[in-house]
Amino acid sequence: NGLPDKAVTCMKNGNQILDKIEQTVKFWEAKPESERKYIYAEDGYFKRDGQIINFFGVNYMPSYGVAEPIGANFEHYVSRSAYDPDVIAMDLQHLKDIGFNAVSDKSGSSLCPAEKSGLRAGDIILAVNGSPVTSAEELQLALNAHPESALIRYERGGRIGTLSVTPLIGTDGGARIGAWVRDSTIGIGTLSFITADSHYTAALGHSVVDADTGKLLPVRTGETVLAEILGVTRGIPGMPGELKGTFSAKSEYIGAILANTALGVFGKCEDAAPLFTPEAAAAAVLPVAFPNEVHTGNAYIFAQVDGSGPQRYSCSILRASKQGRPDQKGLVIAITDERLLAATGGIVQGMSGSPIIQDGRLAGVVTHVFVNDPTHGYGIYAYWMLDECRSSAGGF
Repeated sequence: NGLPDKAVTCMKNGNQILDKIEQTVKFWEAKPESERKYIYAEDGYFKRDGQIINFFGVNYMPSYGVAEPIGANFEHYVSRSAYDPDVIAMDLQHLKDIGFNAVSDKSGSSLCPAEKSGLRAGDIILAVNGSPVTSAEELQLALNAHPESALIRYERGGRIGTLSVTPLIGTDGGARIGAWVRDSTIGIGTLSFITADSHYTAALGHSVVDADTGKLLPVRTGETVLAEILGVTRGIPGMPGELKGTFSAKSEYIGAILANTALGVFGKCEDAAPLFTPEAAAAAVLPVAFPNEVHTGNAYIFAQVDGSGPQRYSCSILRASKQGRPDQKGLVIAITDERLLAATGGIVQGMSGSPIIQDGRLAGVVTHVFVNDPTHGYGIYAYWMLDECRSSAGGF
């Protein structure tokens, strides 16, 4: 194709060559789509063919340029990360340290005090010098108040510890310890059901996890609001699609988020008017099926994939596992509705939480999409989510 087989770099002074570097250049054609093995995000890890992949020097951000050093040619393809959060603006319980960055002081020295002190990515920062901190702003104020030394109280793996950090004074005059922290998260997903008696809400069927550590995010405060669905990116094998939506501080308020657990996001509905009228709410009341009542065969889901509101779509339950304890993947379903297949390609990110109805009962909730076949996905028995909702109510 007229491409060179060598790359030549020359350093010149006028017409005189001072240095010259030659390097052989190799070219290869990308594999056809049918032969590609996609890298995807699942359960907080990067995976390919179900196996966890550990990268070197990769920043966690949406990217199609991630390479894995396993051979002479880095030819791998990266799908969109599987992240299906609820319609939430959720504050974390406390600050979470998600990484480190070297700090440069006024003299030009560069150091990372947090990492040197023993702080680790994933630690939850509780207090600085005895003052509780729940936001990045509060952390900075606490460090600036005593820039000579910071006694940090933190939580790691359920255990409380303390460590001492000596901040550096940054070029802007602020006390810096070189820790990236996160104090909130936000996203779009599906509200699964509202209990008729106590008006508790349940969504997703799985937890919202930290994108950097893969750990469950503890909730301090949060809220559920009504989102506007603007469109959808269709899913294809190896690359799950996603709902595109928007919401803001002016979005209609539904209620508070009170718990983020392995079985979903739970809260309290305080205003159902944005969702449906009282008459429609009464007509939508369904019994919840026991796991042994759910069977293979025809069913349907409710999902919203455009601005027309939630719609009913046909599906088939291919597997209903016998379970003695909760699990996010007790059901395997296949989307059979041609309208949904044409619009989305199957299950897409943002549909987690879509209720599955069978025999006039709430049978389950969609939780995950098969990365290599978006027409199929997993579901959780709705009974487990209802039981979690009730058992957690006292702790709310």
